[in-house]
Amino acid sequence: MSSSQIYYVTTLLVYAGVDIMACLALNLQFGVSGLVNFGLIVFQAAGAYAAAVLSMPPDRANGGFQQYVLGLQLPFPLPWLGGALAGGLLAVPVGLVVLRRLRSDYQGIALLVLSVIANTVITNARPFLNGAAGLSLVPPPLAGVLDTDTVGYQWLFVSLTALACAVVFVAANRIVYSPYGRTLRAMRDRELAAAALGKNLVGLKMVMFVVGGVIAGWSGAILVG
Repeated sequence: MSSSQIYYVTTLLVYAGVDIMACLALNLQFGVSGLVNFGLIVFQAAGAYAAAVLSMPPDRANGGFQQYVLGLQLPFPLPWLGGALAGGLLAVPVGLVVLRRLRSDYQGIALLVLSVIANTVITNARPFLNGAAGLSLVPPPLAGVLDTDTVGYQWLFVSLTALACAVVFVAANRIVYSPYGRTLRAMRDRELAAAALGKNLVGLKMVMFVVGGVIAGWSGAILVG
């Protein structure tokens, strides 16, 4: 294959890995815990933007081409870790508002509305994250250490993505097939019965909401790289 074909294939593989991680996050929330989350993309976007501004130089270095906050130019893997942390931190206040006060059907509606509001705010707040133009020229992982234009680097990026998928897959399986996972499935199937047995439903939902946010944020960080 030519270098352009290899780049195309590796890009598709990275996209597939990002989608797999997002699906695993959504499966933990909806498939296992019964959380209706139509706003998962918000947490993925939070991770992507966080990883971007953590890895990019200050915006004054580009002559006004882009406007954004921070610009810390941190080395890999700190931007990826920051993206995962951003997704999890965002899930905490959202979960406290949505999960404690709304029934499951209204939770889905509220999270869908959140995604629309987030899109509107980010699109119109150009000094914050460059508005509708988005962020470009985000340095890929290990950009200052390796030559990122080689075929070998493309396969390295695929390998890093596959490793992230494997970590998430193993962690998700540990949760699903543990006693904690059985409690989550009991809550999903019969909330009243689980509550009658003394289970803290809000606490269970919050934990899985934050875990899903961390995974979604991590996948967004990989996507922006």
